[in-house]
Amino acid sequence: TASLRKTVLAEATTEINSFYTPRDFLLKLKFSLKVYDGMELRLIEPESVQMIGVPGDIPYDERVYRINFSLEQIPVTDRLVLEVLSPEGERLTRFHFGLL
Repeated sequence: TASLRKTVLAEATTEINSFYTPRDFLLKLKFSLKVYDGMELRLIEPESVQMIGVPGDIPYDERVYRINFSLEQIPVTDRLVLEVLSPEGERLTRFHFGLL
């Protein structure tokens, strides 16, 4: 879920400059998955990105995405990092996943 709602736990520490309006910015987010095996890195692009909830043609301050990746078998020792990117490709945030 990406939102323009003002409820935040802490003040923002960075600014993002974009020529998109905030609502268009949410509609054009990009995603990637990084898979780390020790120091080796594999970058995996989404197989599909689907916006669920309120349709994109309806103005709204929140967007919910379902992102699917096609992965081969990954050892449980590998680390996964889902990155959320701006429309220009700048990393906005990341989510770390580990199985062990």
